[in-house]
Amino acid sequence: MGLAAGLLSVVGLVCILLAAVGLYSVISCAVNQCALEFGVRVALGASPWDVVLMVARDSLVLAVPGVLVGIAAALAAAQAVSGMLVGVGADDASTFGGAALLLLGVVLLASYWPARRAARVDPVNAVRSH
Repeated sequence: MGLAAGLLSVVGLVCILLAAVGLYSVISCAVNQCALEFGVRVALGASPWDVVLMVARDSLVLAVPGVLVGIAAALAAAQAVSGMLVGVGADDASTFGGAALLLLGVVLLASYWPARRAARVDPVNAVRSH
C-alpha cells in the first residue's frame, strides 16, 4: 500500500470515529430528553429490550435516509473522479454497499450505550424529575 493510500485510510478511520462520536452525542441527548417517556413505558410494562429496540429503530429511521443521500452523492463524486480510480469502477456496488453497511453499523454501535441507559431508567425517578 502506498503512502497516499495509507494516509487516506487513516483519514477515513478518523472520519468514521468522528461520525460515531457525533452520532453518540446526538442520540444520547435525545435519550436524555425522552427520559420521562421511557420511564412511563417501563412503568406500563415495557421490557428493557423493548426500550433498546425503540432507540435503535429511531436511530436507524434517521440514519437510513442520510446513507441513501450519501450513496447518491458518492456516485456523483465517483463519476467526477473516475479517471483517478485504479482497480475499482466508479459504480462498484460492493464498495458502496460495504460503506453503507459500515455506517449503519456505526449508527447501531453509537446508539447502543444510550439505549442501554434508557432501558435502565427508573420510572419513579423519571416521573418525579419532570
